[in-house]
Amino acid sequence: MTSSLTPFSLTSSNEPSARYDTPSLVEAYRTAPYYHDGRAVTMMEALTEHDPERLHGKLKDLTRKEIEDLSAYVLSL
Repeated sequence: MTSSLTPFSLTSSNEPSARYDTPSLVEAYRTAPYYHDGRAVTMMEALTEHDPERLHGKLKDLTRKEIEDLSAYVLSL
């Protein structure tokens, strides 16, 4: 789950979509560690420990088992 700069990153637009190339989750199992700086070693860590502002959705409403299932699902893509 990293972002990379592309030739389109140098546009003058302030829109986030114009600045970052966000890869899909397909084959996320091959791309660990996660985040641009590799701070999340596992998908579970990325979903739980490194989202203090809850930007990844409403994970706080899920049980631990549901988050584990979500992690497994993402890694199966």
